[in-house]
Amino acid sequence: MELDQLVYFQKTAELQHFTQAAAELFISQPALTHAMKKLEEEFDAPMFKKRGRNIELTEYGKILLEHVDPALEHLNLAKKEIAELKHTENCRLTAISRPLYSFPGLMEKIIETNPNISINYIRNDMKNARQHLLSGKIDFYLGPIEMNDVRIRCIKLIESPLVLAVSEKHHLSDSKYVKADDLSKLKYAGHEKGTVIRSNIEKKCIELGFVPNVQYEGTHIEDMLAAARSGQYALILPVSRLYSDISMRTSQLKIIPILGKCTNWATYFCALNEGDCKDSTNEILKNVVQYFSVLQKQMYEAYPELRDQ
Repeated sequence: MELDQLVYFQKTAELQHFTQAAAELFISQPALTHAMKKLEEEFDAPMFKKRGRNIELTEYGKILLEHVDPALEHLNLAKKEIAELKHTENCRLTAISRPLYSFPGLMEKIIETNPNISINYIRNDMKNARQHLLSGKIDFYLGPIEMNDVRIRCIKLIESPLVLAVSEKHHLSDSKYVKADDLSKLKYAGHEKGTVIRSNIEKKCIELGFVPNVQYEGTHIEDMLAAARSGQYALILPVSRLYSDISMRTSQLKIIPILGKCTNWATYFCALNEGDCKDSTNEILKNVVQYFSVLQKQMYEAYPELRDQ
């Protein structure tokens, strides 16, 4: 017995007319008649009898309808509950990224199109991001690691040069730019040794010709900003971080361009290929790409001298 047979039976019993029932079910009358004949064969009992030009239920049909009505009602409720659960699960994401609410205006834009979105963040595990994506432990990654894997979409969101950030108390605060020789003599606040961000920044500094002397290690950006505001330490960071982080925008640090060529700092969004990930992940990607496009424009409008760095 198929579910469609019960749906057809219920509608036919309601209208007591094969032609009208077939029209409302969007099937041909012969197809409906064939389905009802198969149903009667399965129960080995007639379900309808003729009454003039119409039909009516037999006593067997009345018994079946008493059970079909609540059964289909329960199935429809189950279908609705399953759809609601799938929608909830689709809106519940896990990511390796700094929280999206730390990007000014980004989370508000995402919520406009997906108001039920919920994101759980895994911190300090960037080295395992690719493995977590492929295993399904996370839904997306946002950060400096480029993933070259045919199963993963890896989209470069923005590139920007490194800059020096210091407080007004720092002796370099009045400088229009700094050279690598100046940078090698400074004390720095930085991420903890062994983290992906710390390693990547050190690689960029080596390209400039020096190894940063990190004397203060912080777990979060707020820790490093506080150390830099003291005037004792400097920060080296991509200028895009200044515009994409609420803490940085309100840090009151002076941003100084660095002379010398080095590879730009890139930020990537990585997720499984479109057909293999949740719809809400694709929605977030659209918002993130648009957000960083505007961000890059704002960044170079504020610091045009960095465009050719």
